[in-house]
Amino acid sequence: MNITNILFPIHWKNLLIYMIIILSTLVIGYLYWIAHQEKLLQIDYLIYQEITHINKLDKSKLLPEIDNFLNKDHHIYGTLSALHIANILVNDHKLDQSILHLQNGMKYIKNPDLLAIIKMRIARLQIEQNNIKEALNILSSIKGNTWAASVANIKGDAFLKKGDKNNANKEWLKAISLSKMNLLTQMLTIKINNLSIN
Repeated sequence: MNITNILFPIHWKNLLIYMIIILSTLVIGYLYWIAHQEKLLQIDYLIYQEITHINKLDKSKLLPEIDNFLNKDHHIYGTLSALHIANILVNDHKLDQSILHLQNGMKYIKNPDLLAIIKMRIARLQIEQNNIKEALNILSSIKGNTWAASVANIKGDAFLKKGDKNNANKEWLKAISLSKMNLLTQMLTIKINNLSIN
């Protein structure tokens, strides 16, 4: 009994000390990790600001360095930078490179709306390059009702580019039925009217 009375409190004291040390280490490690992530986001934001503010000529020269940043950055600013650079490449008529940047930009996206926007941009570029099958495939991968009207609109454009006026008309009519925007409805109505003229 004497031995138990002597050892038992000692073990509890040691256990309590170990628990405090372990918990302290976990809390400090977590706080350090959060601070590190915030610092990375701040750095990414500053780089993103630089990318969006340098002029078009400099962007063409600095494209390898920008690509290096985009490949390493897995945060939202990397995606936004990819969108920005893709737009510049489209203006330079470099559609293949633009598609590649958009595909790289959507690798780490978790937001379904941003992912849908990038997929629709890729689909439009694929249509420009007459890659209709690829465009339709990527559009079919966009789920949910939020972008349904826009997806149907682009599908109509894809079918028209293919020469399939019937399916183009069907998709545009579907887009009108799904659209909640007057401007899109008016644009689709003009497309359908022009289709019937030809």
